[in-house]
Amino acid sequence: MNWFFKIFKLNTATTNLPVSNNLPVSKNINYSSFEKYKKGEKLYQEKKYKEALECYDKALSYGYNSSYGEIFKSRAFCLQKFDFHYDAILDFDKAIELLKTDCHLYYTRAISKCAVLDYLGQYEDLTKAYELAQEDNEQNKDYDKKALGMGYSNGVRGVMWSALSFAKWEFENEVEKLEKIKNCETEENTAYWQRIYDVDRERKLLKRVKTR
Repeated sequence: MNWFFKIFKLNTATTNLPVSNNLPVSKNINYSSFEKYKKGEKLYQEKKYKEALECYDKALSYGYNSSYGEIFKSRAFCLQKFDFHYDAILDFDKAIELLKTDCHLYYTRAISKCAVLDYLGQYEDLTKAYELAQEDNEQNKDYDKKALGMGYSNGVRGVMWSALSFAKWEFENEVEKLEKIKNCETEENTAYWQRIYDVDRERKLLKRVKTR
């Protein structure tokens, strides 16, 4: 699913960038935290993700909290770069609370949910992303331009539909595996297939997910 992420890479750290003190930020923000946030955004655009992540962490520890959710959005993208998917999901949750109409956020949270093998959550997020992609607004028009530029004739809606279709297949495949375990005729077979299932999940998680 990361192929789709490339379409929106310019939006991960540039949307509503507070490049001056005249732009809206939290009333309780202190200057040090604001400077750390701005530095983090600059570092992200330079693809210095480790340094950017450190700046976002410090900005939040100093009391920065964007009322538009941008810092959580940006830090979540950084966390994904290092496969810290559980932490990324928590930040996407916060960003979505504040930026509820951004289809891209639901899509990118779905990437992390897929990584942690939450196939139902992935499917639900992409269903919402596809729903939001139907709306006629400036944000989606910008996404459409990027998607069309990469050859997707239906713009962001077509890309979301492709991602949703794949997520539906993954979810149905997961349900099929669980049904197979549930419908085993003997306890011995149930234990065998459950063990195979658990080992496969553990292997995938070790490969896909890291902890901070």
